[in-house]
Amino acid sequence: MIELNFLLIISLFITGLLGLFSVLSFLNQSPKEKPPFLKEKYVWYCSICTYTYFTTKDKIISTCPRCLSFNKKIIDSK
Repeated sequence: MIELNFLLIISLFITGLLGLFSVLSFLNQSPKEKPPFLKEKYVWYCSICTYTYFTTKDKIISTCPRCLSFNKKIIDSK
């Protein structure tokens, strides 16, 4: 038979509670929102085949890599 004294029972109880609280706090963390990877001016939408693609150049007209059609960037003036 295993002998358990009062201090051992209390220390196991407190250790269990601390472990439970640490696991719950880890699971409750919300992911931090990251800033967008690409700026909106580098994201293009093809008007013909509806393909979304990215370019590294800041141009007004771009060529779709899928269907090779020309797309014009719509500039919002806000």
